[in-house]
Amino acid sequence: MTENCSINRRPARRLSPTIARIRRWVILAAAILGLLFAASPPARGDAFSEYQVKAVFLYNLVNFVQWPPPSLNETDAFFTIGILGDDPFGKTLDRTVSNETVCGRAIRIVRYTDPAELDKQRCQLLFITLDISRTCPELYTRLCRKGILTVSDQDGFVSRGGMINLLTSGKRIQLEINLDNASQAGLKISSKLLNLARVVK
Repeated sequence: MTENCSINRRPARRLSPTIARIRRWVILAAAILGLLFAASPPARGDAFSEYQVKAVFLYNLVNFVQWPPPSLNETDAFFTIGILGDDPFGKTLDRTVSNETVCGRAIRIVRYTDPAELDKQRCQLLFITLDISRTCPELYTRLCRKGILTVSDQDGFVSRGGMINLLTSGKRIQLEINLDNASQAGLKISSKLLNLARVVK
């Protein structure tokens, strides 16, 4: 199994004020709780949008997951985060991962409009906005065989075959994880993350 690598920062270029504030908030949450997932968005007049916060969560998931080969090979030039369906992040996710690396690989964002495109250009983490339980129910099985971490924010996502769900509950992001689905894909999720999530079977 591929070792879980920490994220190494290249010399950072100047961040936008919004992204810089999000990262400061995440670092503060980590200092208080020891992890990057346990805090609520700040209750302030300039509180961040839901998908600004979810972009940071999505980016930090890579710290808590190990990918098996061939999903993540030594020869891969990029660590790829895919979005299947309508993109709710806009440019926020691109800015969040800009100039960052995973296991020495630059991070790229690939947007898919059709599940068939995943066969041509693979990814390691896939955020799904399509209701594939209706449009392509067999896709969960195919993604599992490819060792792709599937993430969404749809109600019932992990019960239908997904792995991690980022649900908004009031002003908090609640994590749901289907450990069985992740294990079948050969993915290993850190116990630190599992302790902060609601594990669903």
